[in-house]
Amino acid sequence: MMEALNRAGEASNGQVAADSGLSAWSCPRPRQALFALSVGIQCGDPDAALRAAEMADQAWARGDPWVAATWAQVRLGAGVAHIIRGDLGAAQGELAPVLTLDPAFRMATVVAYTSEIDRRLRQQRFQRDPAAGRMREQIKAFNSGALRGAPKGDA
Repeated sequence: MMEALNRAGEASNGQVAADSGLSAWSCPRPRQALFALSVGIQCGDPDAALRAAEMADQAWARGDPWVAATWAQVRLGAGVAHIIRGDLGAAQGELAPVLTLDPAFRMATVVAYTSEIDRRLRQQRFQRDPAAGRMREQIKAFNSGALRGAPKGDA
């Protein structure tokens, strides 16, 4: 899967028209990085996932359009990668800024990432870790706020 993603990225270099980043179907560099991050997680390659998160951060630093939901998913995906590596401090560092996200932006894709973090924090290796327990409580509060703050029909 990672090889296919790399080949697609190499094939598109310089051949794809600039993307406004504003359409729901848009695929600017941060969103491409989010796809790569997701592939890294699914393949069990946290280092690839973290490189993809850095790619998104660099794109935003260069002025690519910033979209709250994409940003949140990148941060949370990086948090998952850190959990895979066993680094709960770094995972908390990725989770913390997302917890301030307005409920209107806590859409299903963002909540799915927080649920994935919660699932991974329930692993046996983290059962007695107080940091894991604190993050799980924060996620529970965040997700319950998402449900209360979501427009009717979107929750």
